[in-house]
Amino acid sequence: MTITNRARPGFTLIELLISMILMIIILTAVGIVFKASTDVANIGEARIRVYDQARKALDRLQQDLLGCLNFNEGRQSFVLENGVSDQVTTNISYAELGTWQSHVERGADRIKFRAVTSAADTTQQVEVTYELKPYDDPSRKRGARSRRPMYVLVRNLKGPHPTIPKYFTEPVKDSTGMVMEEEEIVHFVTVFNVEFYADNGKFSQLDPSPCGTLDPLGDLAGANDAAGAGYRVPNIRITLTILDDAGERQERTITRSLWIPTGN
Repeated sequence: MTITNRARPGFTLIELLISMILMIIILTAVGIVFKASTDVANIGEARIRVYDQARKALDRLQQDLLGCLNFNEGRQSFVLENGVSDQVTTNISYAELGTWQSHVERGADRIKFRAVTSAADTTQQVEVTYELKPYDDPSRKRGARSRRPMYVLVRNLKGPHPTIPKYFTEPVKDSTGMVMEEEEIVHFVTVFNVEFYADNGKFSQLDPSPCGTLDPLGDLAGANDAAGAGYRVPNIRITLTILDDAGERQERTITRSLWIPTGN
């Protein structure tokens, strides 16, 4: 009996090419879906990070304002100053009359007041300042796409002078005696806009400021504290515009009203 070997049927060249093309199409589709999913996850993470940073910054400012010293005892020095960021140099100038752009797109205000509040692991009477500072790092000075200046919102504390209590010029120390450095509250800020609740029942821009450095509220001196002046800021509204990083994948604007318990 003779057994004949038959050749096994194989794939033709055309079939192999079709299989490879189909495989490439499937892998490409999977890659596109994976990239889209990764981008969505990254955007969601960036958005959460931005909101979390803004919330912590506003919570910190609210905590300090809750300990704000009374306006009517001569120990306060409450300052609100209109600041404008320079699109060319990234520097900030204060006490300027504002425009729509300076408040909405370039606001870089400053708030300073005296309060009994937390200082590291202690609670002290301090002068608190919140303001924007430019970055020294060139890669962080501007957003990659819009080229807008970016800043870090800082919290700075000063303690009372040992012999002249109405002046707050001294470094603040923690319980171990270590001097507290300037605290960076939130990064990649493009706008820090402060409004005050005016006596007409509306929020008003600091244009001009109701209480600048030269005439703060609560020190019992100057026009703001003259007899009959009366009005004390009971509430401020903060607007923060924050990027997730220099790449500008996410941008969010957060606004919150903060009450000052001793404002009236």
